[in-house]
Amino acid sequence: MTRFALIPLVVALFAIPAARAQTVSIYGTANPAYLNHLYTITSTIPPQYTLAGSWFVGANAGVTINLPPSGPVSVGIDFRGGPEIGTPGLGSALAGIKLGFKQPLFHLKPYIQLSTGFLEQRHHTGSAVYAYTDNESYFGAELFGGVDYPIARHIDLRMLEVGLGTTHVVITNGINTTAHPEFLSLSSGIVFNF
Repeated sequence: MTRFALIPLVVALFAIPAARAQTVSIYGTANPAYLNHLYTITSTIPPQYTLAGSWFVGANAGVTINLPPSGPVSVGIDFRGGPEIGTPGLGSALAGIKLGFKQPLFHLKPYIQLSTGFLEQRHHTGSAVYAYTDNESYFGAELFGGVDYPIARHIDLRMLEVGLGTTHVVITNGINTTAHPEFLSLSSGIVFNF
């Protein structure tokens, strides 16, 4: 999955020189996420599969290329990704469109964003005799809403970003089935604007 996580950053490196008239934002965030409907194995003979959810600790980095604003709404193209960290771990590589809204009160910078891409998760699927680590890859789509707050001329605090999404995966843990896990992500971090 680390090869997928590098895709947004490589694309951004080629896109930044073409963005002279635009502004570019580079950010890093802590990103815990909850993914439901993960297959786990109960310790019965024969083993039985059940669905359960799990929290994942994560970190993301990304780049937003902001087009010149026209009116109260700004448009940006966003690339983000992060590696699987530990077990359980959730990695991602996403790209999408970001809409920012001018809001004069308190200098807040609210935005919404729709992104699609790939997720890969790694988790323990059972205990005792049936314990093993499972990796599954997903196609995912996520809708984000967040608020940035300027703390210096070129630096914003990403106060909170909430993402809700859904995925598509074919489970191969001894059973052949399709699942559509939903997930929730929470992010907070630092944004550098150029």
